[in-house]
Amino acid sequence: MTSVTLSQFRNNQSDYIAVAQREPVEITSRGTGRRAVVVSPEFFDRAVQTLEDQADIRAAAEARKEPRIPFEDLMEDLDLCFDADVTYRIVITRGAARAFRALQPKVAVRLKVATQGLAEDPRPAGSLRLSVGDGELRIRACDYRIVYEIQDDGLVVLC
Repeated sequence: MTSVTLSQFRNNQSDYIAVAQREPVEITSRGTGRRAVVVSPEFFDRAVQTLEDQADIRAAAEARKEPRIPFEDLMEDLDLCFDADVTYRIVITRGAARAFRALQPKVAVRLKVATQGLAEDPRPAGSLRLSVGDGELRIRACDYRIVYEIQDDGLVVLC
């Protein structure tokens, strides 16, 4: 890691941004120590991905302890239609159902479509297997992450 003072960074900003494409650049300031770290977009994306994976794995581990309900029951409670003629049966944890009920109606519909799509294709384009964990997968829908696992008898939406 390259370490520079704030003044050095101001004077040679473009040079240090170029260096940050190869390695992090730490910007320090007298008296306060580290002020910032500049990294490449690829490094930043990998770091965010890793942090999201860790958060999702912890949430999935907690969600496995919760009771589950059929997804179609939740859709019926919310007056949203659900196509029951699908390849995989979907169940959802009570916590995920609670979060679903708290959504704005337009967002709930978009997440329903994404979740129902998993019943036909549990590994759609854009789905990611979490980097560590017990085989959980994740898709993004709107600004939300849907974490799920595929089991012999169906699909479980964890969080």
